[in-house]
Amino acid sequence: CDAEELRAVFLRASINLPAEEVRALIAAYDTNGDGKIDLKELTVLLNTTSRFNDSGHGIKRSRVA
Repeated sequence: CDAEELRAVFLRASINLPAEEVRALIAAYDTNGDGKIDLKELTVLLNTTSRFNDSGHGIKRSRVA
C-alpha cells in the first residue's frame, strides 16, 4: 500500500501517525524500492517497531531518514 493507504490502515487501528512519519516508514521499510509497503515489508515494520509490539526497540531510527 502507498502512504495514504498505510496511514488509513493505521487510523483504523487507532494509531494516528502524521503523513510525514508514514512516508518515512515507507522509505525505511520499502526494501524493493517500489514506493509502497507490501505484506513482507509490513511484517518487518510491525515486528521491529515497539508501537506495534512489546519488544521495546521502537522504530529503528537508523532506517528512518
